[in-house]
Amino acid sequence: MQMTLDPKHLQGVEPELAQVLSCVASVVGEISGILRSAGSGYCGSMNAFGDQQLEVDVQVDCLIFERLASCSAVQGAGSEEQPEIRTLPGSGYTVVFDPLDGSSIMGANFPVGTIFGIWPGGSPVGRAGRQQVAAAYAVYGPQTILVWAKPRAGKSAVHTAANGDNPNHEDSAGLDAKSAAAAPEAALSNSICSSGSNIHNTHEVHEFLLHPDGSWHLKRVNVAIGPVSRTFAPANLRAAGSNAEYAALVRRWTEAAFTLRQQGAAARRDSVLYWMC
Repeated sequence: MQMTLDPKHLQGVEPELAQVLSCVASVVGEISGILRSAGSGYCGSMNAFGDQQLEVDVQVDCLIFERLASCSAVQGAGSEEQPEIRTLPGSGYTVVFDPLDGSSIMGANFPVGTIFGIWPGGSPVGRAGRQQVAAAYAVYGPQTILVWAKPRAGKSAVHTAANGDNPNHEDSAGLDAKSAAAAPEAALSNSICSSGSNIHNTHEVHEFLLHPDGSWHLKRVNVAIGPVSRTFAPANLRAAGSNAEYAALVRRWTEAAFTLRQQGAAARRDSVLYWMC
């Protein structure tokens, strides 16, 4: 099935970057089809980070590399499964990705995701996340969605990446765990979005929904982290058993009657706002 994205959604984007984003949208559609019938068996190997690889991890990883290699605007790529940046035939951008975030719980039929970071030029090693020119993630659940942050019309890739070096840029966490645990509720609710909002000065964050015919339809525009949230999604709760500051932070959320929105794996919604910061 041919995956289609209306070119109007890439108006004002530099042609080479538009090629990369189109490639991302296309391969996400392919992955969605693969996952409908994929198994959850292990292939007997581990990646560079010591994680056991599922057969579908390897399959999706190889597929993304193949599609990026066919894009004339991609000169390099690396992944969680193959972290060393691989030189590709194109020129312009380097893409790094996690092929299947949360694949270890595919057997429970929970949502999983794919994460992409796009840097101008060569290797991103030693460069800050805010120097990405674009970023995207997909979630494969009851629906397949794709969320990306792309430069606003008139903002070139080079200009956007250079502005990412702003020395006044705040840390994306806003508050450290100890400070957040002691903060009043209003500050706690606002802390996670104190820097995420900066992205909207240079980028548009849009969400697309994949339809059964393979077409992407715009679902939400100008996606943003709200000024106040009553939900939380803590990662690695086991760490609370040995990290008193993290335990205090989680306890603060629960005592404030925040709603848990986490399944322990898949890319969380609006995460692209963090990766760009």
